[in-house]
Amino acid sequence: LRARPRRRPRTAIVSVVRAPPQPKVEKTASPLPVSAPQTRSQRGPRPVVHLDGDQLEDTPSQVAVVLAGLTATAAVATQTVPHLSSSLPALAVMATSFVFSDFATGVYHWAVDNYGNRETPVFGSHIAAFQGHHTSPWTIAQRGMFNNISKATVPTMPQMALLALLPLPLDFKVFYSTFLFSIVMSQEFHKWSHMVDPPAVAKFLQAGGVLISRSEHGLHHSSPFEEKYCIVSGICNPLLDRVGFFRWLEVFF
Repeated sequence: LRARPRRRPRTAIVSVVRAPPQPKVEKTASPLPVSAPQTRSQRGPRPVVHLDGDQLEDTPSQVAVVLAGLTATAAVATQTVPHLSSSLPALAVMATSFVFSDFATGVYHWAVDNYGNRETPVFGSHIAAFQGHHTSPWTIAQRGMFNNISKATVPTMPQMALLALLPLPLDFKVFYSTFLFSIVMSQEFHKWSHMVDPPAVAKFLQAGGVLISRSEHGLHHSSPFEEKYCIVSGICNPLLDRVGFFRWLEVFF
């Protein structure tokens, strides 16, 4: 079977650009991307946001949402960490979940990169953000952490709270809490892969292949723009790209 042509060819962009700052573009009523104010020390061109009202700095509401999510995560951890420390199979369950989260981010990333637009119900804002990211990939590197992961925290936080409250098997709690936490943090891992000088812990984990690296994710932003979609560790990328997994999906969608 032959996959249909790509829906929207993109201009080749490297993952981090060291160009001089661009002039600020005044915001209009149109849905065109606009330059965000540079309020912190930055490298590269001026960041560009693609949603009305979007900004790069952390807001109190975003901080509150993320802290609530972390509280729910900590509540689950009080149940799962003792189990992990005494069960090798539980560690295998956690590792499997981490790999599965990498795969899940790849499927979601592929879908929002290639289908829909800002008017799409429910997912429109995510679609606009991911597609806009390909025109200004340097912007994510300048987002605050709470700002960056708050959107993913909103749907996962109640699930994590239920996981803490319900009397479910511990192995299931290990699997699902690892999955949810990895999904939330995937955007921060993604941000680190665009940074010229990420935090020391990020460099260490990237070097060890635990998290997606700049060199690995940079290939996603290079022609032909149709591979390396997974953004947690990237461990699933070689196999999915080798078998043409996303090309097969495009046959059916």
